[in-house]
Amino acid sequence: MKIADGYLPDDGGMNRVGGVADKMFDAAGGDHRAVSDFITGHNMDATVTPGSKYDTDDHLLSVLNHQWDPNQHGAENLFKWTGGPEASDPDPLIRARARETADSLAHFLVRHEDTLALNLPGHGTDSLGKVNPGVTQALSEAMRPYLGNFVNAPGEMLINQSAQPFERVSDLTKLFNILDSGPDAAKTINSAGAQWNNYLAMSRR
Repeated sequence: MKIADGYLPDDGGMNRVGGVADKMFDAAGGDHRAVSDFITGHNMDATVTPGSKYDTDDHLLSVLNHQWDPNQHGAENLFKWTGGPEASDPDPLIRARARETADSLAHFLVRHEDTLALNLPGHGTDSLGKVNPGVTQALSEAMRPYLGNFVNAPGEMLINQSAQPFERVSDLTKLFNILDSGPDAAKTINSAGAQWNNYLAMSRR
């Protein structure tokens, strides 16, 4: 069952299933291996009906489409760790997990830019940033260390050299379109973008 299936109009718009999901995400958020599998889809076919395939995009969209209460931070904790200390951890396995998770998350966001930057399903023409500003901020924090990777910056400038560049310049624009939809998220990602621009400009001198 998806989070959206728990909407109960008879209780003042409060989503009881969403409250349970928030507690589950909050508890699971510290298990980064499990969260990485949830985001990348690795090892997740075992969690669905035999013969079926785990649909990563469907599950992630369910998390993003649900309107979280400002006091609910479980969904945020699923994402922001990829941009934290693990991105530059001395352990190559931990570093690789953060990179792989961030890569999968970034490409997922780019694939769904048309419904995340505007027209979030179930919310009219509203953007992800308007419906879930806290989650959008967490996504900005998750993406911030990898902007240099996405534009194929020189390896010596990167904190995690294994994250891969985007195939198209327009993909970075799509990523920014989503993250710019929330005011705090926009400040975070644009500040990071300006820093990367400065680094790249200095490296060309």
